[in-house]
Amino acid sequence: MTRLKCCHLKQIEKTLYDMDDLGLLRISFEGGEPFLRDDFIEILEIADRCDFEYYVNTNGSLIDKAMAKTTWKNKNSTGLYEY
Repeated sequence: MTRLKCCHLKQIEKTLYDMDDLGLLRISFEGGEPFLRDDFIEILEIADRCDFEYYVNTNGSLIDKAMAKTTWKNKNSTGLYEY
């Protein structure tokens, strides 16, 4: 998914549900820093509702202890990958 920062949450939600309808099983969030979005956890929750397996490619600079706990609660995350 590209240019997430430019999209509104409703647009992203629709896109994720459309991808689910197409039968996608795995997605990744990468390119730039996904955690710059204030609503990124909500995006992961939508991905969980779609039952996607996903990973997040991040430099980790914006992940504090609270963010890490919240992120790992998401059921389908295969992990955070630092670059």
